[in-house]
Amino acid sequence: MGNHRLIVLRLERDWLVVDKPPGLAVHSAPGGNDVLGQLARDFPGEAIAAVHRLDAATSGCLLVARTKPAFRILSRAFSSRMVEKSYLAVVHGQPAPPVGEVFTHIAPEIPGGVRMVVVEPGAGPTAMTHYRTVLGAGDRTLLEAMPVTGRTHQLRVHFRHLGHPLVGDLGYGYAGSGVSGRLMLHAHRLGFPDPENPAQWIEVVAPVPGEFRLAMPEWSGQVPWR
Repeated sequence: MGNHRLIVLRLERDWLVVDKPPGLAVHSAPGGNDVLGQLARDFPGEAIAAVHRLDAATSGCLLVARTKPAFRILSRAFSSRMVEKSYLAVVHGQPAPPVGEVFTHIAPEIPGGVRMVVVEPGAGPTAMTHYRTVLGAGDRTLLEAMPVTGRTHQLRVHFRHLGHPLVGDLGYGYAGSGVSGRLMLHAHRLGFPDPENPAQWIEVVAPVPGEFRLAMPEWSGQVPWR
């Protein structure tokens, strides 16, 4: 798997959750050097498919189906917003209020483009994010972010919109803002109904990357460090 070590956090008959490292694309990387390519080699003959997306620069929990029926069931759970997602993010400055909600419309900056921006109502789909401050220290803040919708680059766009871009986000922040050369965004927790037994709730936690210690050395929370 090269320099991008893919860790399986939970392995079930029809699905699995991996801890995706930063810098590894979910799919479409040259030579199949991506999450799905690696899993296809590890689980030959299975219908491997990502149920949701993570940016290549983002680390953490990624849910992958191993069968077509599981993919259909889990995809419906995501589209019906029956899933809970919690990210850890380090941003510049200290957002006010410390607990809040961001509601905007998001669309590509130019038609067909990759970079997303906040647009006027009606010009793009709605995007909603809840957040709370975990720790504010100096010119940086550690946040827990809970996206309600799943728009492309949603958290990156929303925190830039608030005036507090993510540390290390050269696309939506500014040069020289990195820590250990990575975007400080980590999909920490993922909760969803069991596709075989919807009454059973499943929660998976991806250990916090060590780079978060470097970005927020004041953080002494009891968390599972990688």
